[in-house]
Amino acid sequence: MSRATAKKLINFLYVNNPFYLISAGLFVYGLKFLLRPGSSPILFQQGSVGYIEPWGLLAALAGITALMTFTAILIVRLGQVWEDARSLTLIVLLMLFAMTVSTDELVNQLADETDSLQPLALLFGLMIGFSIGTVETVLRGLKLQLPAAYRFPLHLLLILMTAWPILLVPEICEITVNQIQQRIAIFPVACGILILSLLPAVWHGSKWARSEGCPWTWPLYPWTAFLFLLLAVCLRAYSLTMSFDVLSSSGHYWDTSFGIWQLTPIFIATLVILMEISIRENQNTLQSFCLLAAPVLLVMACPWIVPWSNFSGFRSATLTMLADHPSPVFYTLIALILFYARARHKGVAGAQWGLLSMVLLSTVIHPESFRQSQSIVIQYNWTSWPLIAFAAIECAVGIRQKAVGKCFLSSTILTLIIHQQLSLVPANSEWAFLIPWATAICLHLLLIIGMLIAIVDKSDFAEILKELAAPAFLLIVIATAVSIVRETGVMQAAAYILVMTTVSLAIGRLTDWPAIRMLARFMASVCGAALLAWGLKLAYQLPLPQGSRQIIFGLISFGVAVAISLFKAGLGRRILLHRRRKQRQQRVGKPSIS
Repeated sequence: MSRATAKKLINFLYVNNPFYLISAGLFVYGLKFLLRPGSSPILFQQGSVGYIEPWGLLAALAGITALMTFTAILIVRLGQVWEDARSLTLIVLLMLFAMTVSTDELVNQLADETDSLQPLALLFGLMIGFSIGTVETVLRGLKLQLPAAYRFPLHLLLILMTAWPILLVPEICEITVNQIQQRIAIFPVACGILILSLLPAVWHGSKWARSEGCPWTWPLYPWTAFLFLLLAVCLRAYSLTMSFDVLSSSGHYWDTSFGIWQLTPIFIATLVILMEISIRENQNTLQSFCLLAAPVLLVMACPWIVPWSNFSGFRSATLTMLADHPSPVFYTLIALILFYARARHKGVAGAQWGLLSMVLLSTVIHPESFRQSQSIVIQYNWTSWPLIAFAAIECAVGIRQKAVGKCFLSSTILTLIIHQQLSLVPANSEWAFLIPWATAICLHLLLIIGMLIAIVDKSDFAEILKELAAPAFLLIVIATAVSIVRETGVMQAAAYILVMTTVSLAIGRLTDWPAIRMLARFMASVCGAALLAWGLKLAYQLPLPQGSRQIIFGLISFGVAVAISLFKAGLGRRILLHRRRKQRQQRVGKPSIS
């Protein structure tokens, strides 16, 4: 090793000082051998006890925690070594977690020895008092000003990790194995609720969490402590299954009721906190991370996407827990809809697409989805109520904010739902005649909605709809006419085109859209030519005396010639000037709709 490399290494070790963490790890690892039989004969004879002696382990961990606590206070009070003190405070939190895990064996031992709650109450009282006292000693010893909105969730999370086993002892609560497994699964839900109790602290902002005299800056203070607690509660959820869940006959280490899906409430609550922090502190990068990370929770919520899903104990416990409850994927989807809706309400960029994606998924993910291990693939059973609710909300928000884009989006979604419902009409129903015309009906609805928005509104989006109105009108008329020809006949299609031509002429007179007026003239010309051709064909087919057809065609030719002469004489120009003068007078007297 070169001198420069050695110097960098020494400088790294000196600045970061990882030896407190190393010493804590060595203490715990040494206790494993010191207090476990068969590994060391210092306290026990060979084979005398089959597990780590719980009272000795708890006392040793408490001693290490107290040592780390007072060391952190002393190095700050005597030398202002805040960097090392930060490492020590985090180690103290991890030691408190280790103590909560070590009490599980004591809980089982005391429950087997006596039916009285007094020993257990004393144990939990001492543990809770020690945890709260240690945290308060650190805060007061380092003179850290931690507001109550942070302090209470911190204490409550420690209390929850410590006291939850009291609900899992069958000798005390008289519960079955299945109920124990369900209560273990509820633990992350309770943790998620406590994590959400940090929202008032987040809403106060970063300046509110600063402590005078402390060099630790936000977000390292106080959020690093809660990050360690987040790791601790996740590990605690697994340790509860190892301590209180009955293993299956296979005896495999992972064969418990624990599944990654049980941690989903904790991560949902964490995402909510991170999103609120990003909104309060204007952290766009953090907002993007939250929006992109949220869908991963849907995969995490699937009970069967774990390596130990084929173990008999896990499979049996999971099937039993999900038998009478909706799928965790469904619960997670509902939570993510609310998450994206909140972000959308706060104006987070891109949240509307996440919300729309979750709503679309909710049409195919039901409470029964993924409850069986064979149902990994989504069953495509369409449910329209989520889209209806989303469209109604977007429409209401669009009307309130005068945002025509939201109104058009919600109208489009409702139109798609109408199309889907029409397609599902039974063949023997009285509405079965609408099935072939479902697409045409929905296209005409969208055309009417788009043109109404373009007429009423003046926004840029309305201008885009105004430009698209004429080509969309023509394409819809052509497509519908072709469908009518296939379903009924040419005469019905001609009648439809004539009606739509009249509609286009009316719209052209009500608006000043050049494209619509040009379209109306084009359709009128086409209808006129078609009527002329049909009349000529009818006249040719009528049983008239010989020579009569030639006279009729001669009259028609004479009329065309007179019309041409009149236009040459300026009649067309006069008609055009008259119409323009009339339109100008209408604008001055009563503005036209635009």
